[in-house]
Amino acid sequence: MRHTRGNVTSGLKSLRTNVMNKTWQRLPSVLIVIVLASPAAVRAQDSVTEILRKPALTPTDRGTLEAEISQRVKRTFGGSTPVNVNEARDRLAKPAKEKDVSKEGLNVYSEIVAAELETPAASEDLNTSLTAVLILEDLECAPTVGALITATKNKHPAVRYAATRGIANLRTKIKDDESTCRKAFAALGEAGAKEKDEHVRRRIYQALNVKEAAADFKHMEPVAAALNAVLAARISELAGGSNDEYRDEEAVSAAVGCYVGCSARQQAALVGNLFSLLRHTVDHYFDAGTALEALPTIARLAQRFEKGLTEMMKAAKVSAPSRQVSDLLKAGADRQKAEKDARAALDDLRKTLRGEPWRLP
Repeated sequence: MRHTRGNVTSGLKSLRTNVMNKTWQRLPSVLIVIVLASPAAVRAQDSVTEILRKPALTPTDRGTLEAEISQRVKRTFGGSTPVNVNEARDRLAKPAKEKDVSKEGLNVYSEIVAAELETPAASEDLNTSLTAVLILEDLECAPTVGALITATKNKHPAVRYAATRGIANLRTKIKDDESTCRKAFAALGEAGAKEKDEHVRRRIYQALNVKEAAADFKHMEPVAAALNAVLAARISELAGGSNDEYRDEEAVSAAVGCYVGCSARQQAALVGNLFSLLRHTVDHYFDAGTALEALPTIARLAQRFEKGLTEMMKAAKVSAPSRQVSDLLKAGADRQKAEKDARAALDDLRKTLRGEPWRLP
């Protein structure tokens, strides 16, 4: 019996030995890959982190970043499988969020990433372009503006929305850079004038409300020009029969915010555009096809447009007419009399705006 047990024990030991030998014979190739690949990946990551912490980068540092970022972008967007958003952010945005990243390190890194992502941001594939824009947003750095501008022309509303949001988030970081402001806001004006998606257009209006972001925002001229471009396109649509002026309510805060710092020409255009919105709202209110349930909402909107004009008149030290147009839009009133009074008040307002300093037609 002891002999049998000894044979069994010996057999089990022999079997374990053979299995282990065969297993170890297969492992070296795997281990070699791990040993060779992991240190390289770690070294690359450490190298990037070390460079980003430097207060000043050398041409060699920049070359290292360019080579590494290029490879990361290829690994992220160059495959046949769909892009994984979380992996992409970890690979391309996370290094810029590490502790002790210097200002120059962040700027150079963001500039290189933005240059690499400009093509993916323009992609017709939604997953690719949206992921690229989300990475640019995560960086929150001024050098990404150019790539975000490219994305405002993307065919997907979600990408255009995210790109506009990304630019809006940079307003405080570009506020003292006139050249970048001109590029960014000109792009928003061009995009907004063509935009058909309600949500994206609203986001553009919000992005143009620069006072919301920074009370000391200086470069109002490109902001006002962009806003006037969007409003001119919208007023043309409204004149063509649209009755969706409620989509332009966010434009009021943006217009009031940039009014004081822009040129007389842009100021006159802002006043004229808000007046056109108010007039269209009054037309909508008294249109025979307008449902009674909609009247309070339209009246409130008219009040918003008129209030914006009143604030601009106050800034120009011009007295507003004694009668407010929106006060005459009251549901349940004699509609014929109310319309006559409201249009008379609208005419009074126009006469005021035809005077100095705007001299509207």
